[in-house]
Amino acid sequence: MTGNNIVTNHYHCPGMLTVMCPGIDTLPIGVLAAGTYNVTANLFQGTYDSLGNCSEFLKIDSADFQFTVSLGTGVDLITKAKPIVFLNKENIRISNLTNEFQFVLYDVSGKEIISRKVSSTENNFSISVEAGVYFYSLQSNGRQEYTGKLVVNN
Repeated sequence: MTGNNIVTNHYHCPGMLTVMCPGIDTLPIGVLAAGTYNVTANLFQGTYDSLGNCSEFLKIDSADFQFTVSLGTGVDLITKAKPIVFLNKENIRISNLTNEFQFVLYDVSGKEIISRKVSSTENNFSISVEAGVYFYSLQSNGRQEYTGKLVVNN
């Protein structure tokens, strides 16, 4: 590969009793930057010598095509991990925060227990709760971004 140009050569050596059938060659090219790429695929056919070695390749076909790699829309979803919320009877700790959020904790009946701003630097605080099931919400700009269920054991 040179710049945005890809040249690939495929070598085949059919035997005397070979039946021609459609086949697929896979060319791993790895991760490409956004842009337009030009591909030239060359097909070479060889012949067997008296020792059974395939050699004397001749170019029998060639194809040129072009494809475009655009910026991915899902990359942000891969690099943006969901926040992890840990709750015990005395402490709430939230990790993987990338923005500032409003954290709201509810008991199983839906009653709000605590509401507090959290961020990547302020994400650990004291609380006093009983054993049970709780639900949380992380909101940003008035929009619910993440929700989850937490269980506090005795």
